[in-house]
Amino acid sequence: MLKVCKGCGKDYEPRHAKDYRCTECYAKAGRRSKRKGSANESRFTNRLQELFDKYELKYRVIRTPRSGAISQLETADALLSVPTDSIFSKLHIELKNSAGWSIEEWFSKAIEQEKDNGRGRNPILVLRKPNSQQEYLVADPWFVIKLMVENDILNNKLKQDE
Repeated sequence: MLKVCKGCGKDYEPRHAKDYRCTECYAKAGRRSKRKGSANESRFTNRLQELFDKYELKYRVIRTPRSGAISQLETADALLSVPTDSIFSKLHIELKNSAGWSIEEWFSKAIEQEKDNGRGRNPILVLRKPNSQQEYLVADPWFVIKLMVENDILNNKLKQDE
């Protein structure tokens, strides 16, 4: 039974009952989604690198090659080369550029990936909607509060040393 593709309008043989696009349109949609995600990851890592450079930190950040597809290399979207005592070494950064957000699912997946690879880093999600410049950060609140407490302790020690 032939159907009409909602993408290009051509007749095609559906692969399953819920299929509404021909294979060509289906493949194009996947490529667009991949390009959108890759562009978002590159934009974020470039911006983070600029911040490191501005403060003369010798840290390096790049978009993870194949973005988590090679789990032995890196499961996060940003590959950080930082000292082990840096807070950035404790982060698993996931970047999402999606109209529909599945925050609990994405956060749970990042936690699971960290358990599986034994690194135990803290996941943070950087979310944005397509065609929007506004970004949002999702993190475990107690991890963030701990960072703020540690920052205050460090600032108090620096003031006492003056």
